[in-house]
Amino acid sequence: MLKRYPTLAQTRDNFRWDIPAHYNIGVDICDKHADLAPGQCAIVDIDVDGQATEYSFAQLRDRSNQLANALSQTCTPGDRVAVLLPQCFETAVAHVAITKMGCISLPLFTLFGPEALLHRLKDSGAHTLITNAASAAIIAPLKSQLTDLKRIICIDGTASGAEDFPALCASPPSAFTPFFFFYD
Repeated sequence: MLKRYPTLAQTRDNFRWDIPAHYNIGVDICDKHADLAPGQCAIVDIDVDGQATEYSFAQLRDRSNQLANALSQTCTPGDRVAVLLPQCFETAVAHVAITKMGCISLPLFTLFGPEALLHRLKDSGAHTLITNAASAAIIAPLKSQLTDLKRIICIDGTASGAEDFPALCASPPSAFTPFFFFYD
């Protein structure tokens, strides 16, 4: 007996995605979980010594909102914000905050050399870079060639010409009104 396959129209109808009237991926991947189960573990961050720290969805929401508030002073929807970090809690915070703001997140690999970083940062027109002290040292000699890069934020202390991530996130409120994309 010959198997009957669905038509293209049937397949399209079966896999149709109902696009909401407004959408923000940062809210979808973080805030909706923080609202439903604030204490639920969102991230387990294991440091170089093997020490594990658990962060809840509420903690991820609050810290990403604080960073979004701090970044909103200089970034507007559509700006490119680069993230040059190893896998850690601050990496997730940065990507969630960037998407909540309606900005474009540019993930960069920590093993990229100076030429690869220069090309990606220059070509993207990245406005802001969130990084650590080790990577900030790699970026420092390239800074004069990165005319669009206005702001460098360092998660682990201050690097030359960089803002301190913990200090930046310490004072802004933990409430943030996300930028929503509207679809017709």
